[in-house]
Amino acid sequence: MSSRVMDITTPAANYENPSSPTSISGASTQGNSPFHRLARAWFALRWRLAEIVFSRPLPWITANLDLKVGDVVVTLPVAIGFVVYNAVQCSKLDVSASGPASMVLMVLVFALTVRNNSILLSVTGLPFERALLYHKFFGVVLVVVTGLHGLAYLLEDAGVMAARRSRRRLREFKEPALPMETSGAIAFYLLATLWVFSLSPIRRRFYEFFLRAHVLLFIGIVVFSVIHGAGLVLVGVGIWALDAVFRHGYLVPRHFKGSPGCTAQLGVVGRGQFSAVKLPGKIVRLQFPRVRTDTGECFRYEAGQYAFVCVPALGYLEWHPFTISSSPHEALVTIHIKALGDWTRRLLALVSAQASSDRDIAAPAPAPFALLVDGCYGRVSIDIANPATYEHAVLFSGGIGVTPMQSIANQLYFEYHHNFAF
Repeated sequence: MSSRVMDITTPAANYENPSSPTSISGASTQGNSPFHRLARAWFALRWRLAEIVFSRPLPWITANLDLKVGDVVVTLPVAIGFVVYNAVQCSKLDVSASGPASMVLMVLVFALTVRNNSILLSVTGLPFERALLYHKFFGVVLVVVTGLHGLAYLLEDAGVMAARRSRRRLREFKEPALPMETSGAIAFYLLATLWVFSLSPIRRRFYEFFLRAHVLLFIGIVVFSVIHGAGLVLVGVGIWALDAVFRHGYLVPRHFKGSPGCTAQLGVVGRGQFSAVKLPGKIVRLQFPRVRTDTGECFRYEAGQYAFVCVPALGYLEWHPFTISSSPHEALVTIHIKALGDWTRRLLALVSAQASSDRDIAAPAPAPFALLVDGCYGRVSIDIANPATYEHAVLFSGGIGVTPMQSIANQLYFEYHHNFAF
């Protein structure tokens, strides 16, 4: 294996956790329990299925549309099924029968945004970034299916064909303050607007606008959907809300201040515990200890993962994902950020404004501002943990995209020389 990939400004010390016990009592018993054996068998089967079927690329399709065999076998048929079902109901002018599909899809779209403790991701092994791709995809399907639901109403109301007049059953009850037709139309218009604002050119160029519009529009969609009678949507909202509370109410404070109710825990990325340095090429390097020597608190991650970063001095609501460029065995967690957009340029200016004494790259002083970290997320889509799976690993990257490759390469190098006998 070739020599270790490294940033010459990053300390090269291997990670050693002095607070970790040499053995954990009862670990072997837990690891051999029926549940753990079943979990290991499922994970092995999951990897095998991914390798043989679901993660296999397709000529041209994978390179241009990012679709693999699993998408053709599962994702596309599910999406087509929703569209065809509502198209059939629309042709029958059955308004009430065409509505539930939109509610189910909306719950699925919400479920695909859950980052932590997601049963869907845990069982399927789906990486969160892939789940976000499906979130976007089924969001488009939701717009189409909801549009067919609205079209069924318009055709029925216009009397284009002999209609069932299914809405008459609903009008036997007391008419609400806001008619169902109006609330449904508003929800659909908001949904279509959200889709337009989520298009790649707008999202990439005006990310902050996209983020704020996404939240405001989604709240409006939920409100008018519930008024319209789509109460099932609240199930998806509840799933997303629990994850959001867990992330911002527990994970971020734990990393910043330590575990609640325990004075010995001070957090691994608290104020004065990390450094921020400006590097050549308009790059900012953030670093903090993976394990605090005084409390033993540990920031756990895997090679190739990323975390969401927030600098309160630049805005409490601005969270941005960045790949971790260090490896899990290293003493310092390192994140390299290139100034490409508005937020990253402001971060570069904030770091550049530090006193000259704080610019020592080899031994930087603690940063004078706070840092919040949410993560880590994502995982490598192939099995690199098992040395018997692949004989060689070839990594390609360009520009700042080298950061995940650096993390993976260094981890493979470390495992080759310390853990495994190839």
